[in-house]
Amino acid sequence: MAGIHHIEIIQGSTFTLEIQWKDASDTPISLDGMLINMQIRKSFEDNDTPLIDLSLGNGITYTGDIGGMIITIPANITRNLKQSTAKYDIEITNGDQVINLLRGNVNIIGEITR
Repeated sequence: MAGIHHIEIIQGSTFTLEIQWKDASDTPISLDGMLINMQIRKSFEDNDTPLIDLSLGNGITYTGDIGGMIITIPANITRNLKQSTAKYDIEITNGDQVINLLRGNVNIIGEITR
């Protein structure tokens, strides 16, 4: 079952989220050879183009620690998001197995200083 974690993104600011994937006994799980993807959409049912579409090497990087990853959305991308509430999830693919690691609400907060 996916963990739930709500996030806030401020328009025009760099967003970062560091995650470490661990098993039930709190042991980090290696991400070697796995694909990692994150999408932000208006809703879970939305089939339109995602507001944000990240993958390993495109906004997602390893931290160097076992199971560690950093999600980064640069300011020039967040600047184009409209103030709203959206949904996201992070999926890890290992061969034929797809694991929904994390999901939740995204609160996009309007930028004041421009």
